[in-house]
Amino acid sequence: MYSVASNIEIKDHPTEYLSKDAHCILESFGIDDLEVTTRLDFAAAIVTARAKHRLLAYDLFAMEGEGILFRFVVDAAPDELLKLDWDISEAIAEKFDGPLDTILSIGIKPFSKGERHFEYGAYHAHI
Repeated sequence: MYSVASNIEIKDHPTEYLSKDAHCILESFGIDDLEVTTRLDFAAAIVTARAKHRLLAYDLFAMEGEGILFRFVVDAAPDELLKLDWDISEAIAEKFDGPLDTILSIGIKPFSKGERHFEYGAYHAHI
């Protein structure tokens, strides 16, 4: 999804540069988008099983030299968010092993009213 999104020019959209940076990072490590999608799908299943709502939104950070941080936005109490974040990290570490481990982090971000989030779940790439 990042490789496709990086080829589409969407002027003044907040994800325009993030998709391109994510694509560059994945490409430099020789990692296929499907590996990212598989992990996001796995993490999304954990979130949807535990959150009291559908997938609301996500937060994405990507920078060469730093990596990719993908966070599901969840509306829950702080102790629930902390447990969910830890459980996702633990489950991913148990299920997956590969070069993507060094550049991709998947976690949770607290929902905050009024904050602009990238809407509608893990796979919305503004295409």
